[in-house]
Amino acid sequence: MILPPGLNMPTLAVEAGWSESTTKLKGDMRLWIRGGAVNIVLLFKWSKLVGGRVKGWVEVYEPGPGGAEKLIQSEARNHTILNMEWMTNGSRHFFRCLLIPRK
Repeated sequence: MILPPGLNMPTLAVEAGWSESTTKLKGDMRLWIRGGAVNIVLLFKWSKLVGGRVKGWVEVYEPGPGGAEKLIQSEARNHTILNMEWMTNGSRHFFRCLLIPRK
């Protein structure tokens, strides 16, 4: 977790999953939003398809009235996987995936 100086909680949270269920991702988002410190939660959900393709969606949430979550943007896409690799940059480790939009 990366925290801005002087803060106990992040103001942006990202939840992503290949195998994690949509229900679990949205439950995690609700915990972040209702915790009171997070202003934006990004949810990413990806699933593998046949033929080297993936489908996925992203949703963006912010706190709404009464502390409930408010969906402010949603996008869904199907892509072909061109390249997938595990990257290391100093002490940072991340997964990079180059996708080509479906025509």
